[in-house]
Amino acid sequence: MQNSMNGIQQYVGNFTLSAKNADPANWEWKAEYKARWNLAESHWQTFCETWYGVPESQPVDSKSPSLSLEPLPRRIDDSISSTILVRNSYVEMFDTIWARSIKTRGRHGVIVTGQSGTGKTLFNYYLLIRLLRLKQVVLFSPEGNQVYLFYHGEVYTNSMEALTAVSVDVPFPDPISSSNAFIWSLFDIQEPDIFLVSHPCFPVQTTSPDPRRYSLWRKKQRPLLTGLPLWTRDELLQGLQYQVEYPELLDALHNLVYGRSSLNLRDPLKPYYGARAILEERYGGKDIAPPSLEDAVDCLLDAVIDRFGYSARGVFGAVFD
Repeated sequence: MQNSMNGIQQYVGNFTLSAKNADPANWEWKAEYKARWNLAESHWQTFCETWYGVPESQPVDSKSPSLSLEPLPRRIDDSISSTILVRNSYVEMFDTIWARSIKTRGRHGVIVTGQSGTGKTLFNYYLLIRLLRLKQVVLFSPEGNQVYLFYHGEVYTNSMEALTAVSVDVPFPDPISSSNAFIWSLFDIQEPDIFLVSHPCFPVQTTSPDPRRYSLWRKKQRPLLTGLPLWTRDELLQGLQYQVEYPELLDALHNLVYGRSSLNLRDPLKPYYGARAILEERYGGKDIAPPSLEDAVDCLLDAVIDRFGYSARGVFGAVFD
């Protein structure tokens, strides 16, 4: 493991190849190819403008733990926040993928697996933000129906159906042959269409551990197979504050702890049946409230972890049930 980490660290901060990717002079996009794409919606353009070329003045780690997806719509679930908690494992996975791209000169990709609720989809957006900061050319298909092309500060879009119907050349920008540039191809779907994993694309797939989702292209392209770990308790505690319903739940708990002593009198937790049941069981019935707000949150978190394990999706869903 130590040798593996040393191998990754030697590529961290190596921007020679990425600088070639970022240079418009190393790319050619035929007019007839470009004409087959549409400019993406305004929220995609604004998102790109927000992050494109923004220097990383500080390491992206637990000291600066969140990144915003605004103004993108919540495509995953209406209850999921538009803020990404930057887990340490996200930073480490980025370094692994970055090292792989340099070591193979963009020829072999990466498959990132993980159990349900480990944050694979949000990691895909995190990876996109990091790449936009480095001005990379990126294909992004978060749902499988639509493809977004981030190309030198602008975002274009096309349907997956239209791109798969192309019988000869897929209408991508072409890297100048002497540049060794490549397109980052990020997707979160089942077995991908060939154009997402073929040269000049460096594919990164985030998916469940089910081999049927990636067996064909894995056999052909020999990508690195790796995975994200489950969340830690500290990460789950941090992640709670980024959930959409958290402010309302916290307000209800505050009223319970400091505003009234009874869970039964004008119950502030009425919208949160599961949380109410957990606190009643822990603190001895309907007439006893938690001694502090921190105790209430800790009690809820520990109870749902005990039942659902360390899957963020399961834990956050249960807390707000």
